[in-house]
Order: sequence, then C-alpha cells, then structure tokens
Amino acid sequence: TEVQSAATQAIDSTESMLLQFMEENTEPVFFIFTANDMEKMSPAIIDRFEGRFFVDLPDEFAREEIISLMLYERKKAHLGLDSSALAKGSAGFTGRDIRGAIDEAMMVAFGQERQLTQEDLLKTFADVKPTSVVHEQRIKEMRALVAEGKIRSANSPRVVINNAHGANAFDVSYG
Repeated sequence: TEVQSAATQAIDSTESMLLQFMEENTEPVFFIFTANDMEKMSPAIIDRFEGRFFVDLPDEFAREEIISLMLYERKKAHLGLDSSALAKGSAGFTGRDIRGAIDEAMMVAFGQERQLTQEDLLKTFADVKPTSVVHEQRIKEMRALVAEGKIRSANSPRVVINNAHGANAFDVSYG
C-alpha cells in the first residue's frame, strides 16, 4: 500500500505541476498527449486540451507504405515481395502490428535458414490477431466520438493528383 500510495502521490504531484504550468504559462508551448484509453486520463487535463484527435487504423495504401519501409529498413527490399498484396493481407493492422508480424516472419525464415518469402508474411498476417480485433470495441467507441463531433479524425482523405510525369500521387496537404 505504501508503494501504491507513493506512486499515486507522484502522479498527483506531476499532474498538479502540469496543470499549473498549463494555466500560468504565457509562452507558446505545444503539448501532445497520446493515450490508447482516454478514460484513464485525468478529466482536469483533458478539459484543457484545445483539440482532441483520433488516429484511425492505416488504410491499404498506408499499410503498403509501412510494409515497404519496414522491409527496406530490414534490408529485405531486394527480395521483390509484393507489398500491395501484403497490404491487402494485413487489413486491420496497425503499424506496430505490421512491424511485429514482419519480425515474426523473419524469425521463422531465419530459424529455417532461408530467405523471407511472401508466403511467410501472408501466413503471419493470417495468424496474428491485430489490434483492430483485440480492441475492436474501443476503436468503435472512438470512431463514434468522431462521428458525434466530440473529437476530430487525424486521418485525412487521400486525394489523387496527376504529377508532371503523368503518374498518380497523393496530395498530403489536403484535409
């Protein structure tokens, strides 16, 4: 009980200092707080937020970018894996889910003393229970808050534009 009491006191003290700073500071300061469960955050702090945003799950295009980047970072881009098909196979995955699945598939291939394959990744994506399943209700609740106008979506709609070379690109400034 003493340890829990000390931890609670430390949290209360930190919150008190933060609230005081937020009230009294006149300098331009930008705070960013993240939380997977806003219910666990202090209402006193939440009430002082000027904006509340929900970052939804990455869409297929974003998952393809995440997969390509992670394969590149892991020096696996040269394998010619189809990141578009992998993006389709990772529906409902967060960036963290994708990273974990890629790392797991790489460990399987390494354990069998061979290169990573498309099938390794697709199997891992099929076997892993993504965040969208584990926290399905919480995600629905957050989406409902967005629909009700209580928080804003941090995800922007994708607008396809034609660049000078005739190829499609996405305008990230939209939204």
